[in-house]
Amino acid sequence: MAHTPSRDPLGFRRAVDYVKWRVAGRPFTQGTPGYDAWMQAYDTAQPEPRDVGLVSIICPVHDPVAAHLDRAIQSALDQTYQPIELVLVDDGSVSDDTASVLDAYRDRSNVKVVTHGSNRGIAVSLNTGAQAASGNVLVFLDHDDALTQNAVAWLSAALDIASVVYSDEDQLTPEGDRVQPFFKPSWSPMLLLGMNYVNHVTAIRRSVLEELGWFDPQFSGAQDHDLMLRISEREIPVAHVPMVLYHWRQSPASVAGDVRSKPWALEAARGCVTAAVERRGISATVQDAPEVGPYRFSLRFAGGRTAT
Repeated sequence: MAHTPSRDPLGFRRAVDYVKWRVAGRPFTQGTPGYDAWMQAYDTAQPEPRDVGLVSIICPVHDPVAAHLDRAIQSALDQTYQPIELVLVDDGSVSDDTASVLDAYRDRSNVKVVTHGSNRGIAVSLNTGAQAASGNVLVFLDHDDALTQNAVAWLSAALDIASVVYSDEDQLTPEGDRVQPFFKPSWSPMLLLGMNYVNHVTAIRRSVLEELGWFDPQFSGAQDHDLMLRISEREIPVAHVPMVLYHWRQSPASVAGDVRSKPWALEAARGCVTAAVERRGISATVQDAPEVGPYRFSLRFAGGRTAT
């Protein structure tokens, strides 16, 4: 008997409440009104179970704080959804602390540790991890961030209706407090030209990544933005899970803490948007739009008209 997707497969009839929180404060505002109440109401919510088989969580590693790496790994292994595997890609780390954390997990049956002999960058590391993965669904995790315990369960539920899924996110302060929830809009290829609002956390069917030719190393640092732009140019179904499923850690080396910490990533982002505009045959110049927000771009079209 053919499976007919539910008209409300993710059980989001309460989404109106989510929107109320979203409009109460800007997504990057410290101390968004009502966020503590939101966490109490939604943090432990579980979706209707969906079996999508083995899910592989890909985590590139390059000398993070050892405790942060350990928490990232634990957040992947503690998922309510099973089966999962964790693929750790050691991208030329030199720290003994990093080696010690990775060694502690090498013997786990659901953990793979792949090692680069030298630092090859985030895009290459993601490709290495994806190609070493056994699952047909891939989820991406940075080495100092954390997934919520129900993250893969929610993402898997949405894969019932889509091939690419993204969620909302918040940030972790150095003290471990959760702040700045980013309640994202639905899938919008137009908005994606102006900013990578999709970001964390994303799940993608392996077949889609293979079809697109993997992550592009020329845009390392903005490889996820480039990938989503290429996805937006094809008839690939994308779904948004309106749940905070990812904690992005603030640190001096992270864009979450300081948008100026990675100027090379900003340059890569500008480059991938420029490439997308050129692929689409649009006569426009991509320029920064700092008055709108960090990592935002506008298009200046022939004749002087600007779209942000």
